[in-house]
Amino acid sequence: MIYNRKKIALGMGISLSLLAILAGIAWLYMAEHDHRPHENILAETPRYQERVKKSRIPLTVETVGTIMPALNSTLASEIPARIIEVYAHAGDHVEKDQLLAQLDEQSYRLEFEQAQSQWNGLKALFNEAENHFNRTQRLLNKEAATQVEFEKAKAAYQNAEAQLQAAANHMNFLKTRLEKTRILAPYAGTIGSKFIQPGDYAAPSTPLFALYSPNTFEIRAEVPQKWVPYLKIGNPVQIDVPGFKLQTTATLSEIIPFGHPQSYTFIIKARLEHRGDALPTSFAKMTFPVGEEEVLLIPANYFRHIGQLEIVSVLSQNKWERRYIRTGKLLQDHVIVLSGLVEGEIIGYD
Repeated sequence: MIYNRKKIALGMGISLSLLAILAGIAWLYMAEHDHRPHENILAETPRYQERVKKSRIPLTVETVGTIMPALNSTLASEIPARIIEVYAHAGDHVEKDQLLAQLDEQSYRLEFEQAQSQWNGLKALFNEAENHFNRTQRLLNKEAATQVEFEKAKAAYQNAEAQLQAAANHMNFLKTRLEKTRILAPYAGTIGSKFIQPGDYAAPSTPLFALYSPNTFEIRAEVPQKWVPYLKIGNPVQIDVPGFKLQTTATLSEIIPFGHPQSYTFIIKARLEHRGDALPTSFAKMTFPVGEEEVLLIPANYFRHIGQLEIVSVLSQNKWERRYIRTGKLLQDHVIVLSGLVEGEIIGYD
């Protein structure tokens, strides 16, 4: 029984081996007699042909930044007072010296009026002392008054003048403080934010409004320190604001000389002449040249997409074949080839 099993197993092994040999012979025969072209081999020569060459193009660096108003301010209270009325809101356009908010002026006006009354009283005393001094001086010239009387009148006049000047300074101080209860726009612009409501208490330095000028905008970005030597004030930079589909050119206007000690980056600003519909604080990309680089360029119409693959026709060993490549940035009517081609190869398309 055991002998029969071994015999059967041996027969099956021999049969499988013969089948494998026959399959190999059949595959070789078909391969030798199959004249269909390989799927990557082109049957016809492309009509248009071009040799792949290296070219020097500007080397650019891209960084991200924010659109900001070139002129913007945070308006704050300079005196402690309760807010009585608010006349401006976020998004409002305001003119120079327009009233934005009114603080409680009652106590400040009372102090100013008291100082004004005191000044008026001292003014009367000063006028009296001045008249007495002038009269005494005339009498002294006519030898109708003594030198002692003249000196006494002079001292009284100078004392009254000093008191009047001190009262005037104090009155002007109180007048300025009273005027600060009226929050005015320092320039024509747009209210970006409102931080207060009527009834709020505004301490000194309390932010009230954010104001910006809609006429001048800039891009603020950070760049690594290794690229700073390539930046020059007045040079153009390319701006892309993807959220508002805006592509434009800006002019480099400022390089902050003090960098960030942790990230080793420097803040740069570029003046934006045209911002389209982009709003302040919008995300933006800034691209600027930092020299040149050598790349492989081919005409953009010499390759095509098949799904996510990029394919080009290449002459290889006297046969035209399809080859997968990887491309980079599109430069007008040419594209950068990152891999898949070498300088000197011939490509074609119909």
